[in-house]
Parts: sequence; structure tokens; C-alpha cells
Amino acid sequence: IVQERKPREREGRKRKPVVQLVVDQVKLRLTELCAKVNDDLKKIDEKVANFRKNVQHFLKHAGRKVTKQDMRDIQAAFSGEIGLIMSYMEKENDRNELYETALGIVGRIIDSIAAKGKRIESVGGLVRDALKKAVDIWKTTDLTRGVAMDVATRYAQEHGEYPAFYLRGRSN
Repeated sequence: IVQERKPREREGRKRKPVVQLVVDQVKLRLTELCAKVNDDLKKIDEKVANFRKNVQHFLKHAGRKVTKQDMRDIQAAFSGEIGLIMSYMEKENDRNELYETALGIVGRIIDSIAAKGKRIESVGGLVRDALKKAVDIWKTTDLTRGVAMDVATRYAQEHGEYPAFYLRGRSN
């Protein structure tokens, strides 16, 4: 329902008066696609939380006290490196495959640092580097190469350029 609202006449007005359209009622309808997108984002958020918890366990086992800032850094690293890729995946199985690869590699890297007796200075930096290695391994595996290409294509269609994970390691 739309109504017109006309301006009052005033002397000395600096701005030109305009007729405004006032909308009293609006009908909104959510499509099935909106519900699906929100459900996918919720599942990705669950993976972020699960990843934080598992990495915290790895770090405690390695003898590193985990601070709130470390947890924020882990979450930012996962969301930036893995969450972005997951948001362009269509199948839950593909997300699980990427998650398992990432968690496994991060866990192995933390365990190897602990075994060497080295100190972890920057948890966020370590996790981000480990996640980049995990994505590089995931995107070149025979079973997941096609999924990585599909994700990169969807991203490129939306943003006009290929994502950083897809361009990394290529000599173009």
C-alpha cells in the first residue's frame, strides 16, 4: 500500500520540496533457496566451532596454553581459508572431506612442532599456514580436484576473479 506525501510550502526553503512515497505494508515471501542458504551457513558455523575445539585440544596436548585471542585467531583463520571455500560447495560430503583434510594436517603440524620441542609463538599464524597447506593438498587430490574447480568457478562468477586458494601455486 503506497501513499503520496506532499511537502508543506515554506518561504525561504533552501532545498527543493519533493513528493515522498510512503509504503505502509509490504509482503515478503522467503523462497526455499533462502532457507537452504541459511541452513548451509549454520552447518559451516558448526564446523568452525568444532574446528576451534579440536585445535584447542591439539594445542593443550602440545603444552600450549590457549588464550581467548588464540581462539579468535583460529576462528578467523578457519573462516578465511576454509569457510569461504565451504560456502561455495553444494554437497555436505565435500565440506566434510575438506574439513577432515584440514583438521588432520593442522593436527599433524602441531604434533610435529611439539615433538621437536619447539615453542608455538603465533597460534593464528601457525593455523593459517597449516590451513593453506591443507587446501593446497585438498585441491590437487584426484578425488577433490573437480570440487575445487567448481568452487573456484562459482566464486569467479560471483566476484569476477578466481579465489586466492585456486591461484596459489599456479604459474600463470
